[in-house]
Amino acid sequence: MAPNLFILARNIFHPKYLLRHGRKDRIKIKGSISREEHWDAPVPGTYKYTPGQGWFLIRRDDDTEQASVGSHTQIDSSCSDISSTLGSTQQSLAEPVVYNSILHRYILVSDLKRRVRRCEIPVACNIAASTSSNSEKTKQKPTAATTTATTTRMQAFWFLRLDDGKTWVAAWDDNDNFLPGPYLKWRYDKKKKEMKLRADHVGHLTELGKLDGVSFVDKGKGPNIHVEVFAATPSIAAAAAPIEAVL
Repeated sequence: MAPNLFILARNIFHPKYLLRHGRKDRIKIKGSISREEHWDAPVPGTYKYTPGQGWFLIRRDDDTEQASVGSHTQIDSSCSDISSTLGSTQQSLAEPVVYNSILHRYILVSDLKRRVRRCEIPVACNIAASTSSNSEKTKQKPTAATTTATTTRMQAFWFLRLDDGKTWVAAWDDNDNFLPGPYLKWRYDKKKKEMKLRADHVGHLTELGKLDGVSFVDKGKGPNIHVEVFAATPSIAAAAAPIEAVL
């Protein structure tokens, strides 16, 4: 096979093309960007960042068992099995950590799962209904008039419990789409297993009255207020209402 004269001439007059792949290889072997840091929150311990996976809690400060093993283990050839076993144990006990924009801090995924609850609240939406009319005297064609009817249905949302332990906010819809807020404050009724608007929002409801797109109906039960959210499509329009923001 005859040599390619163009490639041969390019390598002679521009030797940088010969070193291009070598530079890429040297960049790749500079090391991993994985790193370990010590955090005081959400749990005091050592956290490790893995590219493409995020942060993980690999060791807690109060883990006395691993601390004692590390202090009494000597690094030599006879304890290589112990070191490998300890490393695999830390990897298996690693807990993923994610940043929550509502709490404005990192939180363990296991803790986040315990804070989330799926509940339904009454959501009202406007439905367009057409009515036809026919006049025999004028002998005109039937005309259709469009009216708007309001119907209420229960819609599910994923609520997140805040750090105070008793306040809940609608953070995601039923399709796991994040709701940016601002948020209404809710409390969970364990007996009825439903969300109720918090009592400290009663004053805001009295001052604001009926907002654009949101209607509040007081049933006379104090904090147990029935909330109807009017929107063009069923959504948590109350999350965007200009009431007291949690954040």
